[in-house]
Amino acid sequence: MTNFTVLTDEQAAALQAENARLRIGSVRYEKLRKLNAEQFALLYRANINTGIHFDTLVDALGETK
Repeated sequence: MTNFTVLTDEQAAALQAENARLRIGSVRYEKLRKLNAEQFALLYRANINTGIHFDTLVDALGETK
């Protein structure tokens, strides 16, 4: 027997928003994971020196290899 839960539109929207937030975090993690120590240090220093939010700097990174 399978039980299904019917979501309200509000609940479905909340779940979609949470999924979008988690996808963004996953993309950021993958970008950071691929940086070497020197690249990460440069990114960190750019955050400290400019005051630009760290996530904004990570989002601006191109595809790293």
